Amino acid sequence: MASFFGEILPVVSRAVDDDDSDDSEIIVPSFVWKGEDFTNLKFKHIVFGIGTVATGFIESYCLPNKDGNEKAKLCEIIDCENTGSKTKERCVLKVYCDDKEDTIFCTCMSHVASEIIWPLKDQIFSKFQINTSTNIIILDSAPIHDFKSNKDITAPFVRSLCTNNFNKKTVFPMLEQPNLVKGISAAILTACEVEDIPAELCVCFIATCVVDFASIQAFCPLLTNSAFANVTMDNDLSVTRIKSLLSNQATTH
Repeated sequence: MASFFGEILPVVSRAVDDDDSDDSEIIVPSFVWKGEDFTNLKFKHIVFGIGTVATGFIESYCLPNKDGNEKAKLCEIIDCENTGSKTKERCVLKVYCDDKEDTIFCTCMSHVASEIIWPLKDQIFSKFQINTSTNIIILDSAPIHDFKSNKDITAPFVRSLCTNNFNKKTVFPMLEQPNLVKGISAAILTACEVEDIPAELCVCFIATCVVDFASIQAFCPLLTNSAFANVTMDNDLSVTRIKSLLSNQATTH
């Protein structure tokens, strides 16, 4: 599906017999939810952090304690039958609450393949009460070379894209045409537009493939948004968390 929100390719994963290319089977991804059930709970705000930069911002500035107050997670079930090994699970979404349980924070560090974008979006929407009274904020990042502009802009910087009924003031400039957003972020935003759910997508355009201080802190103007009203501002703690994140990143590269 393609829309003015972005580029989402309807790629379907198929298992095709080499002897008969017409005899194909659509492979539907499977997911398992582990942890608390939120389907009967209403939250004013849901914040999605997609990728390492957005997840780094949420983990550094938004979580109430060092353990994160993780409430649940969504895992993709990976069928390894063809390789002879047992079925595996891959965590694709972690769910946290703020102290007053007004806001849900969801982080996705895993790569989301094109063929599971829409099934994953459906799973996410089925696990929460998301309606026209819910405020959705999606945070994501993209490489600077994806950004099209006649101006010389230094990364990192953030651009915003909103649904039609998002009536709050944005803290970032709007994403200029002909730029596109894509992936699970675009899928969530497009679904919100279709269902008249107020939503804002904030994309941080970055110059490097690794997380750094400046990229994480580029999202900080959002802390004035009501979705972050219960976040305790502690810059020293946030800086310590960022340093820890960057240190862990360095040891894995």
